[in-house]
Amino acid sequence: LQGSSDFLTGAGSAVDWWDIEFERGRSSFDVPHNLVVNAIYEVPWGKNLTGVKGAFAKGWQFSVIGTASSGLPFHPIIGFDRAGDGQSDTDMQRPSWAPGRNAENAIVGDVNGWFDPEAFVLPAGGTFGNVARNSLRGPNLRVVDFSTFKNQQIGRTVLQLRLEIFNLLNRANFAP
Repeated sequence: LQGSSDFLTGAGSAVDWWDIEFERGRSSFDVPHNLVVNAIYEVPWGKNLTGVKGAFAKGWQFSVIGTASSGLPFHPIIGFDRAGDGQSDTDMQRPSWAPGRNAENAIVGDVNGWFDPEAFVLPAGGTFGNVARNSLRGPNLRVVDFSTFKNQQIGRTVLQLRLEIFNLLNRANFAP
């Protein structure tokens, strides 16, 4: 999405205005695999109970939402004006691939370093790097949220008590 930085890999402008084709790449919000599953179960306990026992036994629900998706695309940046073009957005310049390296063999997938920094080199002074826009993909997302509800009839009103647990399995989901 050129001209926007709503995403981590969004850029405010082209790296090299004389080579707009260099900006071709995955969209910053490209998530090719995305699965969201939810389920609600109303517990049939105590349907025939009345009084205090019925009040405690009836009206329970359990809910679960599971999410699994691919990671967001990204590209490394140099962080200074290596090309010497004098533009104000020098933090968007990208490195070059090290000899024999590319997007397929640059991802390590380790929590201590998602990509191998040895896969990149500084481009020659006065030039732009050759790593394409959003050529790498960040870590995936896996989340399970759980909730339990108790619906309690009080006259004509229903009171709902809730317990919600987000990221139930306590999985760390990292950004690129």
